[in-house]
Amino acid sequence: MSTPATPPAVPTYPTEADVDAIMAEFGGDTRAAIKALLEDLATLADDREASVSAGFVRGRQIRIVGRP
Repeated sequence: MSTPATPPAVPTYPTEADVDAIMAEFGGDTRAAIKALLEDLATLADDREASVSAGFVRGRQIRIVGRP
């Protein structure tokens, strides 16, 4: 009897190359890179909140702590 085939490994994200690319984009400035990533996260959260129907979630929207 043969052994079951193992599924291929799923690549993790973000990769080290992704982190290196972000750091290179900001010239190694860690604070600037983190600030930009947090701003991107806030933009994505705003987009999600704007696109989700209040009726669909029955008024229960998750708010990100520290944001108005």
